[in-house]
Amino acid sequence: MRSRTLVACGLVALVVALAARADEEKPQQAQSLFTGLVYNNGSDGVTVYFVMHGSPADVAGIETGSVIETVDTKPVPDAKGLHAYLLTAKVGQTIALGVKTRAGEKKVLSIVMSPRDNAALIKTALRDGARVLAEKAAPSGAGWTRHQGPQTPDDLGSGLSALACRALAELPAELREPHLKLIDRTLETLRKRAEGTYWVTDENSLAGQSYETHATAETILALVARRGANDPDVAYLASGLAARQLGARNGGPFSGWFTDLDWQSGGFPFEDRAIVRRTDIRVTLAAEVIALEALHAAGFGKDHPTMVLARRYLARVQNLDDEPDPLLKDLVDGGFPESGIMSKAGPKDVGERRIQRSYGSATTDGLAALIYSGSDEKRIAAAKDWIRNHFELSKTPGFVPDPANPRARNPFEQGIRFYYVASLARALDLCGETPFATSQGTRAWPVELLNTLLYDQRRDGAWKNFTPVMDEDNEIIATSEALLALEKVYGPIVGR
Repeated sequence: MRSRTLVACGLVALVVALAARADEEKPQQAQSLFTGLVYNNGSDGVTVYFVMHGSPADVAGIETGSVIETVDTKPVPDAKGLHAYLLTAKVGQTIALGVKTRAGEKKVLSIVMSPRDNAALIKTALRDGARVLAEKAAPSGAGWTRHQGPQTPDDLGSGLSALACRALAELPAELREPHLKLIDRTLETLRKRAEGTYWVTDENSLAGQSYETHATAETILALVARRGANDPDVAYLASGLAARQLGARNGGPFSGWFTDLDWQSGGFPFEDRAIVRRTDIRVTLAAEVIALEALHAAGFGKDHPTMVLARRYLARVQNLDDEPDPLLKDLVDGGFPESGIMSKAGPKDVGERRIQRSYGSATTDGLAALIYSGSDEKRIAAAKDWIRNHFELSKTPGFVPDPANPRARNPFEQGIRFYYVASLARALDLCGETPFATSQGTRAWPVELLNTLLYDQRRDGAWKNFTPVMDEDNEIIATSEALLALEKVYGPIVGR
């Protein structure tokens, strides 16, 4: 089992010079060095910290946590010595590594030194991830069992089924083919749950976990990927999704509840909870961006009333003032918090003003939402600049230590990892900047994102977050988000 720990996250940067992996600036050398291992000196010897999924080391069966004791029968003195030996290898050469596993078993495993082929690596990652995701479908083959309070193995969750279905539906055609039956049966389930309401419902969900906005939007995106934007079910569900927008005067379920003076106006609620409609804090950018992405895919242009209203909501949430105050530049920074009244990164009081801090996934969601809704370039540029100044892949950026407990880490920094990576991929794909200029230099982000997810992918093909605060410890959720991220970089990686 592979997991990313906080210690290991920092270690990757430290050992990259020692690791036998691709060096994008030296392609010829990279071909002779690629193994897919990240290792360094540990208490028991040269320890493997990461194994890239689909790499020669992965194919050879080397596992994270193993100690490399010999190379071609010679003792390994240290990580630097192993690296020096691998530098002498040639493409096609077989190198025997003597390893001791975490269980104490000693093995000799052979690595065939191969040229790095990013196209082959991403295809393998997508194929294996899709396979394990499909294997985790409910026994009925008509969706995925809900992750919160399932009553039976076939108690299907609308939100989870729509997310996983979209992840499979957006696969490249040749990789999607084995899963068409599962995709189509799931879409049938979700469409039936929208009969009479125009949005996807979930009657058996736990209180507050019905996720109508997400379920409907993800279903629309899956339909567009599978059948095209002109499919009549796309228009049917898009009309229902648009009707859910708060403040809209379209006869939807919330019509009459909100005016332009309400901070929620223009947003989309996670679910319909009538008792807290007026105060619900779950009117967030996560719901806003997925709704706008789906409506944009369904053909809603920037002049559509839904998009106009969404732009007003986004303007209220973004940390951007028309007349910047130099004293607030570190907080009114062009980024986005979770909503107008809440941030997972916490608030900051400056005089009589409370500012909700910007953070990574909210800002990447906000940037995508700005683009989908047709917002002005000033706002889009400000959100881009926040990402340029906080570019990060190993964790969700923007979280600051608690002054009362500076050693403690905010659990969301790692807990929304896969969602953040998928959101970042969507935002940067929309920007069309490859490479992407950041304050740390120009970044070839598609390859960096591929590397990150390959090192996170488990041997069985799944992804899992071991920080459970946002349910990414559920492999269906984490794997779906990872697949969606990889699908955004598939074109740049394979040259399509």
